[in-house]
Amino acid sequence: MAIPVETATPPPDEREVSVPVPDVVSDRLGFLLGQNHRALRGLADEALRPFGLEPGETECNPSHVGCLAVIASEGPLSQQRLGGLTRIDRTSVVAIVDYLERHGYVERRRNPADRRAYLLLITDAGRKWLAGTKSALVEVEDRYLDPLSGRERDQLKELLRKLLVR
Repeated sequence: MAIPVETATPPPDEREVSVPVPDVVSDRLGFLLGQNHRALRGLADEALRPFGLEPGETECNPSHVGCLAVIASEGPLSQQRLGGLTRIDRTSVVAIVDYLERHGYVERRRNPADRRAYLLLITDAGRKWLAGTKSALVEVEDRYLDPLSGRERDQLKELLRKLLVR
């Protein structure tokens, strides 16, 4: 039985069109998770385009929003702790924090407990930017999950969290 799924990176006007999933991979978790990730990520990337500050800037992605949200809720915290909480590698965390700092959304301050280290803090501009980007991503997620009931959405998220925390 073929299951409809969005294509990975079609042009925006075709993104809503579903294509059948070949039977041979329709029950493969990795394939299904990967295809859903690519489809949702494409929609999220598109929704975040207006939040870049420089004309044509496209390096902002959902990881930037996630990291800033963690800094806002858990901060002040070190880049190492941010990477651990978000499961993002050290090199990528540095690039993300550099982006956020360059745009005035985060500031690095010396850690009073360890003068060699820095703590990350969200700025007022960061809080404002985070509110807009989170709103855009919630809208995308709601649209993507529209075929599921509220209960199914909660169940899906709970099962995915369960797989992460072992």
